[in-house]
Amino acid sequence: MVDGQPAVVLRGTANASGSGSGTLAVAATGPAYPLRITFAGGTTSGKTSKACGSVDKSVTRGTMTLSHFNNLPAITAPANAVKITIPSTSGPLG
Repeated sequence: MVDGQPAVVLRGTANASGSGSGTLAVAATGPAYPLRITFAGGTTSGKTSKACGSVDKSVTRGTMTLSHFNNLPAITAPANAVKITIPSTSGPLG
């Protein structure tokens, strides 16, 4: 289940070395929309960053939840927007 919606979860290895893994949850009813994507990468096992000389032993992780399919977002121009007019062309693309 993803946010109350039945889902089928696909699991897999994220890279050739097998140090990362991920899941993709797809709607089990209705259109097969992707509902949630997760990734957990392997540790960097103490590699030193050349940019700042620090040691990073973090694990790369991420989750993205998707929803509101087929709903258009409300888009409004900012108050100080500048209108740009593009002149028409008489070429092959115009």
